[in-house]
Parts: sequence; structure tokens; C-alpha cells
Amino acid sequence: MSREAFVADVERVIEALDLAPAVLVGQSMGANTAFLVGGSRPDLVAALVIIEASPDGPAPDLPGQIQAWLELWPVQFASLELARRFFSAQGLTPDPWTAGLELRGDGLWPCFDEQVMVECIADLVSRDYWPQWDAIRCPTLIVRGECGDLTAEHVDLLASRLTQAETVTIPGPNMTFTSRRLASGCEHCRAFSSVMALADR
Repeated sequence: MSREAFVADVERVIEALDLAPAVLVGQSMGANTAFLVGGSRPDLVAALVIIEASPDGPAPDLPGQIQAWLELWPVQFASLELARRFFSAQGLTPDPWTAGLELRGDGLWPCFDEQVMVECIADLVSRDYWPQWDAIRCPTLIVRGECGDLTAEHVDLLASRLTQAETVTIPGPNMTFTSRRLASGCEHCRAFSSVMALADR
């Protein structure tokens, strides 16, 4: 459940499937994993797309906040419609969250273990990752949501510390991104294309 274990898993997959150099795309914790791989194993990574993530830390209160939120969830959801209503009431786009539910005999259950999730978050936010961020040398697209946790100023700071970085802000009321949403709009496509063009050089 450590950051090191997540990074090692990604490295092994890239090597086992002969994908290097790969373009890694991640959001939140997945983005942290992606940029840690990019910083430590430049031979495996052609480019990064980092969505709503930052090397900031530590954040000791976050695991408890997430655990308290997870404890608000029903033990199981009786139907998909009730699950969608629950997440919509939280101000979230329901589809990505309902996709993380699995159907069992008595309803829809989270497909993750709550305690494992909280422990993963606790390790994630136990420190900062600025040295690893500063080690990134590949082209990087940094994506923030208009109403997400990252300010435009902070994203500019992140980009300024890298040698090849582009930034883009995706409009919308929350920080849940899909590939379609990321690719929508000429400005976003141009930003992504410019990073990929750098990666191909």
C-alpha cells in the first residue's frame, strides 16, 4: 500500500508488456504514481499527463476526512439509481463513482476495501514529493479543473519547475475527468498535442 509499491507495479507492467517509453496519464493518486515513475525511471516514460495532482504535502488531516466521508456511504446501495442520487447529492458526477461499485446478491457494494483505501491515502499524504517532481525531464501536461483543488497560480508554479511543461484548465463544476472531457475543445487538444509532439522528438 506504499507509494513505492504502486510505482514498482507500474514499472513492472511497462517492462513486462514492452511498452517503454510509455505515456502515463493519471488523476489524483494515480497522477502521483505517474509522476513518481516519470521522475525515477525516465527510460520508461515518454510523457506525462498529470490531472489534479501536486507534489505538495504532508496533509495529516486528509485520511481522517476521507474515512469520515466513506462512513457516510450506505453499507450497500439497493439500486444503481439510488447510488447515482447519493453521489449527485454530494456534488459529484455519479458515473465514475458508480463504476466503482460491484453487484452482489443484496445490492451494489464498493469494489474496494475502505480501510485499505484510507491507508493508501495516509501513505500518499505523509510527505511531499518536490524532489521527485523536480527530477521529471519528459514532456508533461498539467491539467486542473476550473473548480478543482488546484489554483491556476499553483499549476503555473508546477510547470515552471519542469523543463517541458504545458498547462490546461478544464471548465466544469467538479474534478472528475473522462478522456472525452479532457480532449474536448481546441485549446485542450492543442495543449495535449504539443506535449505529445515533444515526446516524439
